[in-house]
Amino acid sequence: MRHKTQYRRLSSAEREEISRGLAQGENISAVALRLSRFECATPSVTHLEQKVFFVSAKDDVRSGGDNAEENQKLYDLTPTGVGKQIKIYETGGHGADILESHPELTELIKDFIGG
Repeated sequence: MRHKTQYRRLSSAEREEISRGLAQGENISAVALRLSRFECATPSVTHLEQKVFFVSAKDDVRSGGDNAEENQKLYDLTPTGVGKQIKIYETGGHGADILESHPELTELIKDFIGG
């Protein structure tokens, strides 16, 4: 049995994102990967029922350089009735590196979990 591929039209926001990425010298594969990561995460946050804390740094180059923007979009898509918080730093890098750059973040996370 053959799997039938499903295609859909790109939204205007996706077309703008592709144009912006290509204009900044990004290759099409990197843009597509970034869009697919965001698309996979979007349904998850729109149905959240537990609280969520988004943390990012603007200098997170390992995520294509726009991790802070993606976190802001996901934060905005999270339902208003859900306990949510966002902290975006100018610097801090990727993943757990941000904890070394911003030791106060550990306390913010503890407060968020305990609150």
